[in-house]
This record gives sequence, C-alpha cells and structure tokens, in this order.
Amino acid sequence: MELAYALASAKDHNPERQLVKFRELGVEERYIFVNKMSCKNFERTSHILKEITCL
Repeated sequence: MELAYALASAKDHNPERQLVKFRELGVEERYIFVNKMSCKNFERTSHILKEITCL
C-alpha cells in the first residue's frame, strides 16, 4: 500500500499534476489525499494522521 498526499495551499493552485503523477506511479485512488486548505494556520501533520487512521 502506498499513500500519496497532494497539496494545493492557495486558491489558484491546482493539484491535478500531482494527482496524475500519483496515478502513473500506481497509487490507488482510495490512498490519495488532497489538501486544498491554506496551511498558514494549519497543523498539517495531525490532519494527515487523522486521515490515515480513518482507512
């Protein structure tokens, strides 16, 4: 199992290139996580861990 995490931290950022690469690498869709939130005041590590524990 491989996990992938795409980050689009600004409103005008598009994670599509990252998603395409993850798919090319064979990462299953259910293991691809996308963060479209601003990370200015955001604890990314704890958010990722919460997402992973939901698997």
